[in-house]
Amino acid sequence: MGVRKTQLRHPIRWLKRFAEERRGVSTVEYALIVVAIIGIVGAAVGTMSGGFNALFTNLGNQIQNVVT
Repeated sequence: MGVRKTQLRHPIRWLKRFAEERRGVSTVEYALIVVAIIGIVGAAVGTMSGGFNALFTNLGNQIQNVVT
């Protein structure tokens, strides 16, 4: 999967080179941004879940009253 033989022979040298590259840092930064967005969305959904439940229950009751 793209692993070179030199990476397998010299893993410490490869890890040092990986740590010095800026691409690795930006990847970690993007991952942290994604985790923060997921946390914010999760908190918002958790906070508003009771309101959504009441909204859809009310909507379902109104539809049922119109049908019957």
